[in-house]
Amino acid sequence: MSGRPTGSRRHRGASHAAQVWRELITVHPHATAHWSALRAAVGIAVSSGCVLAVGRPQWLGYASFGCFVAVYGRHATWRARLETQLGVGAALTATVTLGTVAGLFRPGGLVTAFLLMVVSGLGFLTAKRHDWVPPPSVFLVFAAGATSAMPVTAGDLVPAVCVTAGSAALGVMIGQLGRLLPADERNRFGRTPGTYRSLRREPGLVREAVCYTAGPFLATLLAAAAGFGHPSWAGVAATVPLAGRTAAVQAARAAQRFAGTLVGIVVTYAVLVPDLPAWMLWIVVVLCMLVAELFIARHYGIAVVGITPTALVTGHLAAPGPLRSVLGDRVVETLAGVVVSLVVLSAADRVQRRANRRPRDHGLRERRWPRVTGRTAGDMKESEWNDQESLSPR
Repeated sequence: MSGRPTGSRRHRGASHAAQVWRELITVHPHATAHWSALRAAVGIAVSSGCVLAVGRPQWLGYASFGCFVAVYGRHATWRARLETQLGVGAALTATVTLGTVAGLFRPGGLVTAFLLMVVSGLGFLTAKRHDWVPPPSVFLVFAAGATSAMPVTAGDLVPAVCVTAGSAALGVMIGQLGRLLPADERNRFGRTPGTYRSLRREPGLVREAVCYTAGPFLATLLAAAAGFGHPSWAGVAATVPLAGRTAAVQAARAAQRFAGTLVGIVVTYAVLVPDLPAWMLWIVVVLCMLVAELFIARHYGIAVVGITPTALVTGHLAAPGPLRSVLGDRVVETLAGVVVSLVVLSAADRVQRRANRRPRDHGLRERRWPRVTGRTAGDMKESEWNDQESLSPR
């Protein structure tokens, strides 16, 4: 009898490893990804080009943050895309404003960790309320962490808000250009927003909310305590596995984030070492953004190869620094972030299993900590297009 549990554990472990490997090597169907990639590339090309043209490279980060709206609504109806992108653009602008205000006071590690925790948690809940897929926490954490770490003054607050809002508005406008074409909307989906009160009845909400808040907080705090130069990067990396709906997808996304970062670091080093002029680096940023958007819904690891140079080259143009230390921080903090996130997810699963095994008191315990048995409506609709995740329950 003692051998049966061991064999069962081995079988589960082998099955889990096989699922992770399958996620790591699978490139999902194209599904018209070129259109969203083109929208994102045009948006960042125009917004960052204007910023460089007026001689304000320190605003490049703000111009880039607004372009994140292009990720949303790729298979939505025009109205649903408009509503979603307007909402995400407003959230990004508010986050940049909050991060810039925090940057005025030079926040320490604890304050930065708390800021990223609040931004990630609110981003998750807002996404659930308004049916935003994927949850924008990774973008909001990135925006809040980057802006809070910038050497800003009170005079930078207005440009930060205006450039981010303008870039987001440009992205929304580009996303609506398809209305001019005779496109068929029969295969597009709309939005199914709910209410915050209805979220309390959604299975697994408490568990996900805890992970989305604890992951970035602990990762950022750990990176700051270890003395890393960019602790918010660990918080950003910690949000990546959280988007997975199964343990295998979460582990695969963590591995893809780290492996993609390593390759992206090599690309960044090759681009920045020759000391290219700003206009050539601008072209590199646009091309990397194009690659990232082409694969963001198909293979996250390949997308990160484009995401990493986009972020680091943009940061180098805005505030040049010692290259090797920046690249080293990126690798170490990415590893720390994904490891912390996986630990938080494992702990949450363990607590959930224990809660599900306990006797339920008139159903109250099930409502507080229910078992995750499926997906939300928004996740299911998105998976029909991207085939990102397994449909089997965790």
